[in-house]
Amino acid sequence: MVKKLAVALEIGSSKLRVMIARKGLNNTFNILDSAEVAYDGYFQGEFVDFEKLKSSLSEIFESVDYINKKYNKKLYVGLPAEFIGVEVVEADINFDSYKKIKKSDIDCLFEEGAGKIMSDGVEIISTSAISYCLDEGGRILSDPIGKKARQLSAEISVVIASKETIEKFNEIFASLGFISVEYVSETLTEALLVIPKEEREHECLLIDSGHLSTSISFVKGDGLLSLTPYSLGGGYITGDLCENFAVSYKNAEKLKKQMVVSVKGGRGDFYDLVTETGVERINLQDANNVVLQRLEDIGRAINKTVQNYSRDYIGFLPTYLTGSALTKLKGAKDYISKCIGRNIALGVADIPGQDKPEFACILGILNYALNT
Repeated sequence: MVKKLAVALEIGSSKLRVMIARKGLNNTFNILDSAEVAYDGYFQGEFVDFEKLKSSLSEIFESVDYINKKYNKKLYVGLPAEFIGVEVVEADINFDSYKKIKKSDIDCLFEEGAGKIMSDGVEIISTSAISYCLDEGGRILSDPIGKKARQLSAEISVVIASKETIEKFNEIFASLGFISVEYVSETLTEALLVIPKEEREHECLLIDSGHLSTSISFVKGDGLLSLTPYSLGGGYITGDLCENFAVSYKNAEKLKKQMVVSVKGGRGDFYDLVTETGVERINLQDANNVVLQRLEDIGRAINKTVQNYSRDYIGFLPTYLTGSALTKLKGAKDYISKCIGRNIALGVADIPGQDKPEFACILGILNYALNT
């Protein structure tokens, strides 16, 4: 029997990424094709140039020869945090007598929960359970299938997007020849891949920091409890270096790659930046201070989100970091950890050769696609 093939699209804040794969041995992926294309990204929930996005999508799919290789039957599209919302609702169903819980009962529960927030301008992307409860005041559990009860209730996470956004994307993908498209939350699929199930029995914090956007989410069970995006990311750090040291964006990116922000240094310490015209000496202490100021902004955003989520201090809070903005900048993860007063683990897929935080998003979409 031919194994299921999945085509996944990640819509990042600076690049698009496509990956085509089948399941491999031991929960690995057999990646058949992949491609990346840079584009203008998005800002505060709006694409910088939507027309250019169309041509970038066409370019990336053509680069994997998606029509001739018949990759255009079904597409799984990850929607970024800035384009979705999360609502948590409660739902319950009653039975005439004690009965064994089936998947169809779970589906009814999700349908009831989704019905509580349906409206004309909203598209429901997914429904997933934070936790289940058998009978009133009964046991809280993560999987009720096969258990017996007279009542089943659940705390349900519903991911939504605007119908206008979905309709715009549907037009693009239809014009590219895709027969079916399923939209997922990049944040949720990423969380389900990189945060162990046993950790998700409690509340977890996931920080995904990209080029122009950083999302901060609370995760529990199989769902999102909350999701907060900020227009902050690695591109802002690059912009700060451009402005403060009068270097081009390209050279600022080059400078950022060689920086170690955990090193204090002295007034006589420099970064030697090799440019098109020679070597430019950038004071190490000054450059690090510029970057640390922006990292403090990100740290404050995380702390604000945690405080808004709960007035009470949450002691045990496993915290994971994904994306490339903070994980590739040497010393940034540890500095953010100090800003928020919590240990931070890198959020990576447990897959040899693909265990990098910048791949967590696309692999999360693939993981969902290959297991549904």
